[in-house]
Amino acid sequence: MKSFNATSPCGIRWALACLLFAMVGSGGALRAEEFPIVEMGALRGCVGIAVDEESQKLYVASALSHGLAVLSVETGTFLGFVPLDPGAYPTGLAYNDGKIYVETSSATLVLRASDQTVLGQFSHTSFGGWPIGDISISRSGDKVCAVSGVSAKLHVIDSETDELTDRINVGSGNTEVSLSPDATRAYLMNPEAASVTVVDLEQGEVLATKSFLPSGASHSRFHSESVVDASGQVFVSWVTSDSMGRVSILSTEGDLLRTIALPAISMGLTLSRDERFLVTGAGIIVDISTEEVVVDLPLSAPADSRVVFADGGDLALISHFGRSHVTKIAGFRSDISVSASSSEAISLGIAAPVGERGKLYQLAASYSKDNGIPLSLGRQFPLDYDSLLTLSLSDRQAFEGFGGFLDHSASAEATVRFVGLPSRARGKTVYVAFATFDGSRRQRDDVRFLSEPFPITIAP
Repeated sequence: MKSFNATSPCGIRWALACLLFAMVGSGGALRAEEFPIVEMGALRGCVGIAVDEESQKLYVASALSHGLAVLSVETGTFLGFVPLDPGAYPTGLAYNDGKIYVETSSATLVLRASDQTVLGQFSHTSFGGWPIGDISISRSGDKVCAVSGVSAKLHVIDSETDELTDRINVGSGNTEVSLSPDATRAYLMNPEAASVTVVDLEQGEVLATKSFLPSGASHSRFHSESVVDASGQVFVSWVTSDSMGRVSILSTEGDLLRTIALPAISMGLTLSRDERFLVTGAGIIVDISTEEVVVDLPLSAPADSRVVFADGGDLALISHFGRSHVTKIAGFRSDISVSASSSEAISLGIAAPVGERGKLYQLAASYSKDNGIPLSLGRQFPLDYDSLLTLSLSDRQAFEGFGGFLDHSASAEATVRFVGLPSRARGKTVYVAFATFDGSRRQRDDVRFLSEPFPITIAP
């Protein structure tokens, strides 16, 4: 593939635009960082986005350039361009298990990611209508569904055989599709009619078509996005007639349950991997537990966008139709989390940004976090220096896995064993935090990443 200098006018430059903190849940901090990618040459009309987590590649579908841009998730480097049929343009994109699925204005395509060989091509019978479409993959990865506004058919593809298993008549005007957790139902959005069509994928038939608007509400005919959570609830983005953003929450049957008001227009929509947050293409982040907006990033980008998660759920990547850049928002995944606990021990998961994979790390514990430990360049390690911190750096039996190297996903596991801990710590809440380092030395001048302090409770 053709490569470009990452700081040249026709390359890509990652730049820190903002850093926000929002208190959510039980007192944890959600850190959201926006990294715009700018100056991507003539690539315009970004209408789809997908991630290969294993190779850390980001695919962006460009309607106006008739192809797919390939970027590095970690660095933003432009890796190349995959041209598609110049007589059609991509309108939806998905990735799974070494394959790229592309919905175009004329067909649904299955490409092998390694060499872009076409493994399947299923044409639409066009009758006119909105030349906008979408493609969605089941959580298990075995079923792919694609819909286009120019066709009245829903394509159902077996991802193992790359064969079209069904063409379901769903009516005209549907431009977006999402699947239930068990992939037995598809939900199709019609932005012009403001309706959701519920499709039984096992029987191959439409169950119902219902409005996703509250009674008496009017809407603008913007593109609508949807996403389905693990319980089967359907979230749908739409825009009011006076240009305000809304998200409707629907039941598994497509009935309207509630509506969330957004402070701005936004059409891109997805859930964070842990399903704690609803993330929109305008940078508006909603806490699902309270259904309230907790972060509103000033992205200054068009409302027509697509959102996908990467880096194990830490990064939200957003493509914008009217701009030749992608926005990267980081900080959705906790730096430290509890993976298991008992009366004898507590197991911790450590998650650093993807750029820290393979780096040396040091985890530590402390009774408090009031003052911190000074580092170079005005930084501070977020724990206080005390006897517990000293013990956590030296006792490898009580504090197992508190030092080492992060794996390929920038993660590690650690365990605090309560036997042998000082009596002062028993039954108390203490704090843990970690740092990553350049090279093989744990020196203050070599610190790269600092986690937030995380509270854990030691059994009595």
